[in-house]
Order: sequence, then structure tokens, then C-alpha cells
Amino acid sequence: MAKSRTADITIPYDPQPAQWKFHASPVDETLFGGAAGGGKSFAICADAIFKALKYPGIHIAIFRRTHEELYRSMVLPVMKPRLPKVVAKWNENHHTFTFTNGAVIHMCYCDDREGYDIHRYDGTLFSFIYLDELTQFPEYPYTYAAAKLLRTNIPGLKPQIKAGSNPWDIGLTWVKKRFEIGRHLESEMFEGSDKLTRVFIPASVYDNQELLRNNPN
Repeated sequence: MAKSRTADITIPYDPQPAQWKFHASPVDETLFGGAAGGGKSFAICADAIFKALKYPGIHIAIFRRTHEELYRSMVLPVMKPRLPKVVAKWNENHHTFTFTNGAVIHMCYCDDREGYDIHRYDGTLFSFIYLDELTQFPEYPYTYAAAKLLRTNIPGLKPQIKAGSNPWDIGLTWVKKRFEIGRHLESEMFEGSDKLTRVFIPASVYDNQELLRNNPN
């Protein structure tokens, strides 16, 4: 198994081609979407960890729709097992992983019907924002996060918002419109009318090698 090593932590991880595209994406907004089981959640967590290790002192946000989903799908099965305390300490009250280099990953949720509770995160500048299962969200928290919460004070560092999603749920219409799905070739970067660059990277179950090893059929 390939291992990605940064600073003092070695993370067993063998990214598949679609996941490499997600990690390497240089655009303002990246959507990694498609079939369930495509390794999107793991790719999001890995990308956030690598960014935290690379850029001391930055703040990163990872969002799920509810607190329960956040713990069940990201904190417990992915983040905690791969972040020993000598690298990052988990704060149960603040829902944060604080790294020894001063970087902080904030594990966030936004479960208000209209998404107005995104404002609980006002006041923090996030250099990178990730949203898992994006189509579960209404449009407001995404557009607000992209416009108001995505900032950095590190010279030369480009803030980015990245998301993963399955192709269904309440937000499907606005997500398809924002990423102009169906209007561009797969993984083709484009510039929107708002001058922000975006890309939709499709995922399939074959992009999740760990799942295939455990469930080959």
C-alpha cells in the first residue's frame, strides 16, 4: 500500500486517479461527485489533513449536514484513527483537531432547515473549506461559506472550497447549476459568470480500493 508522508505522520493511502484529481485541483471550487462508495469522504479528510500538516497555523473546516453524520462518517472512522495525539489533539467541546504546528481542523455541521446556523462559524477565517454530501445542504450555507468564511492570511496561499456528493437529495438542483454539470466535459475546469473557477470530478465505487478489498463483489 502506498503511503503519503508529511511532517511527522505517515498516512496509509493509495489515491485512485479520480482522488488524485481531487487533491491536485487548483480551482476555486471543486466537486467530487457520483456513485456512493466512491471514496469521497476519505479523500476529503485526507486532503484536509495534508493541508493542515503543510501549512502551520491555518484553519480548515470540514462540514457535514448533522452532528451525528459528522461523527459517524468522519470523526470516528477516518479522522481519529489517523491522527495520533502526538500529531493532533481532539477537543470534544470545540470539535477541533489542533496540530502541533498550530493548524486547526474544525469539524462542523449545519443542520438548520435553511442553513442559517452557518453563522455560528462567523469570525473564523478558513483557508480551506470542505463539505461532504453537498446535495444534503440547502444553497445558502455553501454560498455564504464561499463568500464570507473562505479567507487566508498566508501570503501566496489560494483559499479553496472542495466538496463531495452523491447525485441525489434536496440540493441536487442548485449543485448541478453551480457546477454546470452536463455543460462541460468530465473533470474540465471552467470559469463561471462570477469569475470563479470550478470543476466537477466524477467518482465511482472503483475509486474506493479499501471498499473493494473488503467487499470485492
